[in-house]
Amino acid sequence: GVPRGTFKGIGIKNPENPDGAPFLKLALNQNSVVTSGGYERYVMKDGVRYHHILNVWEGRPANSDLASVTVIAPSSLVCDALSTAAFVLGQDGTRRLAPEFSRQFNMDIGFVFISKDMSWTTLGSSFVANEL
Repeated sequence: GVPRGTFKGIGIKNPENPDGAPFLKLALNQNSVVTSGGYERYVMKDGVRYHHILNVWEGRPANSDLASVTVIAPSSLVCDALSTAAFVLGQDGTRRLAPEFSRQFNMDIGFVFISKDMSWTTLGSSFVANEL
């Protein structure tokens, strides 16, 4: 294992080329990381991609402004739940609710948003993201 307190780096997949080189690299210390996106699990029908992340209010795949969202927090369970929710909510909805998420779970929570136009932004200070 990696000694406690040492640097860890992790790559975030490129939503347009998930089998290629990572899109971003995160520098973080003692946190979990989970990414949700619609680019790996999907079906194609009549030239339309239908991914697996559903918007329960609409009963169909979520259609937010995001290609992927990565959540960084001390708990993998929290990361998993919030990455799916953030993908459905989109960047603006997640930014509005992020302070409440941190308060409810009593932990620092960070987000990396990759938009459909492949621009990216972050929210939170528990990590550093760098383009590769």
